[in-house]
Amino acid sequence: MKKSERGKRSIPRDLKIFFIIAAVFAAFTAVLFIINIFTPVKYLSAFWVIADDKPQNGQMRVRFLSVDYGDCTLVEFPDGKVLLIDGGDGSYAHSKTVLKALNRSGVDKIEYAVCSSVKSLRSAGLAEVLKYKKADKLYAPYCVSENITDGYKKLRKVVEGVNTEYCEYGAGVFEEDYGFCFLSPGTRLNQGEGSDYYLLNNDPSEQNIDNTSAAIYIYCGDTGVLLLGDLRSSAQKKLISDYNALGGFEMNGKKIQLDNVALVKAANHGAEYAQCSEIYDGLKPKYTVISASGDMPPSQQVISDAERYSGLFMTNDGTVTAIIDNGNIRVFN
Repeated sequence: MKKSERGKRSIPRDLKIFFIIAAVFAAFTAVLFIINIFTPVKYLSAFWVIADDKPQNGQMRVRFLSVDYGDCTLVEFPDGKVLLIDGGDGSYAHSKTVLKALNRSGVDKIEYAVCSSVKSLRSAGLAEVLKYKKADKLYAPYCVSENITDGYKKLRKVVEGVNTEYCEYGAGVFEEDYGFCFLSPGTRLNQGEGSDYYLLNNDPSEQNIDNTSAAIYIYCGDTGVLLLGDLRSSAQKKLISDYNALGGFEMNGKKIQLDNVALVKAANHGAEYAQCSEIYDGLKPKYTVISASGDMPPSQQVISDAERYSGLFMTNDGTVTAIIDNGNIRVFN
């Protein structure tokens, strides 16, 4: 054999294939890394969408997202600011639903995020969403134990450094034409035995956790929306009784009149222990929304209460949308 021929050695075919596969894999990994800097690969389909689902100027849009037996409410105010209340249970499918809704509305920043309860069905999903969306302000329960639930523990870790206030009576945002505020739980400054936050922090039973969830009043002009959180029957009765006794609530110089509530979000997914006829008899809302699951349907008594006065919508039929514009409200799935 000639010397020049001995110096040339061909690379074995199997080794060539290995190098090609390795190069392709390296290139693919690099592409994913670059994409992930700008868009989370995990939720790629939720981010690569066209921002073509925005409310018209001057409208307030409230969407009750379909996240099974969880809770997530997305509010877009007339000036474009965003209020996100809870985020579902943190599962991949439900978090993708929330992120897709935000991205289709062109929402990169959430002005106001609310964790209405320490329950994981509400807090875990909010923790996941806030990994990818910046929040200017967070409202959260006054809970001395960050480890009270897995979801709440995750949320507290994610929002370190975020401007945080508490869900408590009187807190909220009061603009001239729109806003929101907390009707319950009571103020954290009231730590008397038997007060809402005293019970949560000293006896975190399921009932006390439910009754310390936030009841939230949202308004646009003279039209109101009332979210009853996970309040059980006794807490709802107390809320409406206090309201009637006082002749209305007053916060930040604004009179809160619940007789303008056109839509009620039923408490605790319409559970039997959250049934409260007094809410419907007192407010007579035009619409009721229940965040429902096909596997755990709402109580027939809650449905009956709602249907006496209201058009009833449930999120197991898909996201429920309410449009409030010039004092009129329109609701649809």
